Amino acid sequence: MFGAVAVSGIRVLAYAKWTRRDRFIATCAFALGLASLCVPEWFNYIFTYEGNNSGLRGFLDAIVLIVEEPYLISALLAVVLNATLADEYEEPEGEGEGIDWNRPAPLLSQSTPTESRV
Repeated sequence: MFGAVAVSGIRVLAYAKWTRRDRFIATCAFALGLASLCVPEWFNYIFTYEGNNSGLRGFLDAIVLIVEEPYLISALLAVVLNATLADEYEEPEGEGEGIDWNRPAPLLSQSTPTESRV
């Protein structure tokens, strides 16, 4: 069931218009989320508090819960990166004119037969 939800979510994301900044943020968030999914105990030995302070113990347990849940750490990292990384600037008119970096170059076999090849 969760695999179907993940595939449906990726399909929805495939139709979004992405910038390089958006792809970078999504890649970082997905990478950390998948790492946490593959090794869920990776953060167990960072905070090893054994004292009597229940408030501190609850706080550390909350941090461990956030870091060990893949969707929580992914969402937290995406929010932080989205808030801190600057947006891409618009190029002035005339620079890079006629070049669309998000569209692949046409193949030679896609050219029309009336075009002359030099």
